[in-house]
Parts: sequence; C-alpha cells; structure tokens
Amino acid sequence: MENNDPIAKALNLIPNISVAESREVAVVDNFTDPAEQDFGLARVNYHDLIETGQDALSELLIVAKQSQAPRAYEVLFNALRMLGEMNTDMVDLHVKRAESQPDQDLRNSNITNNNLFVGSTLEMQKLLKNIKEGKAINGDTNDKED
Repeated sequence: MENNDPIAKALNLIPNISVAESREVAVVDNFTDPAEQDFGLARVNYHDLIETGQDALSELLIVAKQSQAPRAYEVLFNALRMLGEMNTDMVDLHVKRAESQPDQDLRNSNITNNNLFVGSTLEMQKLLKNIKEGKAINGDTNDKED
C-alpha cells in the first residue's frame, strides 16, 4: 500500500483508511396505500440514521478519548443528544401512524341490532299492516279496529 498522505509521511505513520460498508437499500413497495409506503420509507430512514449515528458515535468516542479536547467531548455529547432525539422521533412516528389509522376492530366489525317482538301473531300482523299503510308506530298494537 502506497502512502500518499503527507502528514502520515512526515510523522512516519501508516494511514488508517477505512472504507465505508455498503448497505442494502430496503425496498418498501409491498404497501398499496401511499401513506403506508411513506411510513415504511420513513421507518427505514430512521433505522439507517440511527445505525449510522451509532457508528459515528463510536468513532467520536475514540477521537474524544485520544485528544482529550473539550470540543471533541462537546461534539460527542451533541451526537448523543441527536441520537436520542432520533430514537424518540421514531417512536413518535409509530404513535402518529397508530393515531392516523382507524382501529382495526372497528373497521372489520359488523354491527348487528337484533330486535325482539314480544306479542301474539295477531299483534305482529297488526304492526306489519300499520307499517305497510304508513301509520305511525308507537308500540301500542292493542288498538281496536272499527
């Protein structure tokens, strides 16, 4: 490996060059609703940002320990704060999604109202006759017909 770094040459050091790992891009197309697609994409982005932040945090910790510089510790603590905020934002994303979707139980439930008629068949026939003729129904079917 050829040493092209002038600082490393001057200090007789071997440069520590790390190559960033390539990551798979998550495909979020199994949702039919655009809002669900956006939620999936935002969730993947948050996960990626948090993972990248954790990698950067470990690097910043090494730099802060080695340099003992107050500015390095300030940057480290700011990165810690930002990482915590990203985690909170991801949880808020889930809460907002749950609030925006109607409850699954209410959406899939069928409301059945069962009415029970207590009376004789004659009373039932009178009630049906009144309904057919458009007369007001007040629940009293004991009226005598003229």
